[in-house]
Amino acid sequence: MVHSAFHIEPVLKKSNYKITALDSWGKKLIVGTEEGIVVILQEQEGGHLVEFEEIEVRRVTKSSISQLKVSVELGLILILTADTVQVNDLRTLDLKAQLLKTRGTSNFSLLYDPTRSLLCCAMKNRLALFRWDGDGFVDWREIKFADAIRCHAWCGDFLCVASGRKYVIVSLSSGTEKELFDSNTASPTIFCLPNNKELLLGRDNMNVFQDSQGRPSRKYGLKWPEPPTMIGYLFPYLIAALPKSVEVQLMETQTTVQTLSLRASHMLACNASMSVFVVANNCVYRLRPVTMSRQIDALLESQQLETCLALCDLCHQTDPNVASKCNAVYRSYGLMLFARSEYDKAMGLFLRCDSLDPRNVLFLFPELSDGFDAAQDFRTCSQEVKDSLKGHKLLRSQVSLIKYLKNVRKRSLPSSSPPSDPSPALLEAIDTALLKALVRAEPENVLGFLQGLNACRLEESERLLRDYDMFHELVALFHSHQEHRRALELLAEHGQGPQEEHPLHGVFPTVEYLQSLEEDKLPILLEFSRWVLRADPEQGLEIFIKSKIGRKMPIDTVLSHLKVFDEEVMHDKSRSDGGGGELRIRFLEHIIAQGEERSQYHNELALLYLDAVQRLKHAFTSRQAAQGLAGSRCGAGKEPGALGARRKNLLDLLETSRHYDAQKLLSKLPMVDLYEERALILSKLGRHEEALSIYAHRLGDMQLAQEYCMRHYSSATEGGGGGRDVYIDLLKVFLKPPDASAPMTMQALSLMSRHFERMDPAKALDILPAETSLRSLTPFFESVVRANSEQRKSLQIAQALLKADHLKVAEECLERRARRVVISSGKRCKASQKRIGTSAFMVYPNNVVVLLGEKTDPNVCPATGRNFKEQPWD
Repeated sequence: MVHSAFHIEPVLKKSNYKITALDSWGKKLIVGTEEGIVVILQEQEGGHLVEFEEIEVRRVTKSSISQLKVSVELGLILILTADTVQVNDLRTLDLKAQLLKTRGTSNFSLLYDPTRSLLCCAMKNRLALFRWDGDGFVDWREIKFADAIRCHAWCGDFLCVASGRKYVIVSLSSGTEKELFDSNTASPTIFCLPNNKELLLGRDNMNVFQDSQGRPSRKYGLKWPEPPTMIGYLFPYLIAALPKSVEVQLMETQTTVQTLSLRASHMLACNASMSVFVVANNCVYRLRPVTMSRQIDALLESQQLETCLALCDLCHQTDPNVASKCNAVYRSYGLMLFARSEYDKAMGLFLRCDSLDPRNVLFLFPELSDGFDAAQDFRTCSQEVKDSLKGHKLLRSQVSLIKYLKNVRKRSLPSSSPPSDPSPALLEAIDTALLKALVRAEPENVLGFLQGLNACRLEESERLLRDYDMFHELVALFHSHQEHRRALELLAEHGQGPQEEHPLHGVFPTVEYLQSLEEDKLPILLEFSRWVLRADPEQGLEIFIKSKIGRKMPIDTVLSHLKVFDEEVMHDKSRSDGGGGELRIRFLEHIIAQGEERSQYHNELALLYLDAVQRLKHAFTSRQAAQGLAGSRCGAGKEPGALGARRKNLLDLLETSRHYDAQKLLSKLPMVDLYEERALILSKLGRHEEALSIYAHRLGDMQLAQEYCMRHYSSATEGGGGGRDVYIDLLKVFLKPPDASAPMTMQALSLMSRHFERMDPAKALDILPAETSLRSLTPFFESVVRANSEQRKSLQIAQALLKADHLKVAEECLERRARRVVISSGKRCKASQKRIGTSAFMVYPNNVVVLLGEKTDPNVCPATGRNFKEQPWD
């Protein structure tokens, strides 16, 4: 079926001259004749009709005019006479030049761009190219071919030439030639599209699209009833002159839209007047386009919807009247495609229809519709397809619907900033229908959909998901609708249920759900964590450690909550390992590792460790006594089993943490046990003598005592702490034991001789008993005297070196002061060339003088460029 894209209007009826050429200049039509006369017709606007009036008739040559080409930019009109190109003035038609070297030309073409203008003339089997030099066309290049040139056309910087029946692409920049194909039975025709990037080449009764480099540019060609002799383009149509008619095709759809009974001998597409001029039977006709809005109305009425859609796509941005009709086209064509089972294309058109309520589309699917009062055209289509929409077709249609609804959601959900605020009922209808379609067609994508923002109707969606046993998806639905209690009740019911194969069985689904709750949902989190903590304490603790609440978790509330379950474990002999407080310990360890510095939580963790250690130690001691191993001792933190691990935790905390209350913890320690822990706390309090007394007398471990001294002396030396006299404290411990035992004189003397440099000799000697023999102090005195002597010698050497340096600097200073520079009356600044006179100045080491105010680098000489910082002056 065809429609009227153009009206035919006569422009010049039965001319007195035989018309042989056409061109245009703005709204003027220039006609060339066999008699060598140029006729200029001027468009005259009046009323609804546009007429042309002859404004000039002039003979410009004695020979027949076979081709005209107007160049507005150059102000010229090029005329091909019998066999020569002549150049006339565009405004006066006066002859300016006759290009004698173009003799024998059968056709020519002109290329103009801001950088150059080229004239190409086809003469038998060669192309002669002429370049415009501002005054005229001069020889430039010549290209020869094997056969006679039938036609040619420019395409950017390339020339397409029909040599015989073969098409050849020539690159002017590189000079390369590329042969394409033959025109076969048809005479070759070449047409360059207005984008100047594509060519239409004739082959038989087809036209093939090629780019400027001779490569296919489109996957399709254009078919004609007969081989066209000429082709023109007027947006959006291609107009071809066939032997018996003129045919109009829409290039995007390759469909014929109009056939005109005109035997065209010449044809010209004129964009300035938006017309196509055709010469037929020595008359000039104008093809004036019908308004696009009227064309679309006619196409809609005749149901030529594919062509209608193509016109809408091409013109809706430039023609408001077309834009207003696009929705009706999208809607009608979409319904037609849906009835043809082309579901993807139909949904694509429905999506483009801005005014279409998506519930109309849902009406096409009875099982997804919610009773919406759909438009009549959708009701009719639904009745037509209801019997065929089943099985594989139904599945394909639902997959297409899913894509459509997802795209509708992107522009409808409030989070995506839609152009208009959609109603809650519309959002509910879209999301509920999408859920139903996903459940049936793409069940693997249901969970992802429900985990995001959605407006599904809750009760209806719940029934659907239960019917399909989609319990994970049902939990996600409750979560997205903030129905946390219903979700957790469902998880608790099946998590503790007897069916181990159920997808929600066990604690993991509940743990994951509780971890995702926000801070304001803490009460419900605590409530439903109880059964998890009883069923699997370790996984239950993960609820609090890896919760989305993170550092906003109220620590005291959680500790009180966990304490209940720690106490339950303590009372359950089958579950208790004798330690206790495991949940709180692990939680406190976690928050402290995350950077918690408040002392109350460090204290609580230390007390929990201490309580666990005491319980475990009591159990360990009882087992040793039962096995007859009473009295055997292990190093602190090295005991077997849970005792060693927990005690090591306590020792590490006491040693590394700076945030617990040492005095408070000290009061909680037993007096006759846990000496290592007491020593660490005493060291935190700076009570080094008491700590060392524990190592030396309670534990009898001199190695630990000396390691303690080394550690605290080093930290005091580096950080300026109060441990510089720690070796004196150890000396006191050795010589003044807390009980009535004998002093450890030998250990004291050994300590003094080995670490004399770390203690004040006077303080050390004051502590020694009066009866200590001088002979026993000989190693100490020798070490002290030797060290003092070495120190004195070192100081003397350093003093001598400093004195030598001082003398050297003083000598150099005298030399520098002795240097002088003469400032004469004509002396000028090397930087600015200003006279120095009595102004302040600066002198470089090489005696170059610069005014003090000049912005110069004091280290770089402005005259030589030498950097005195990198290359000092000798």
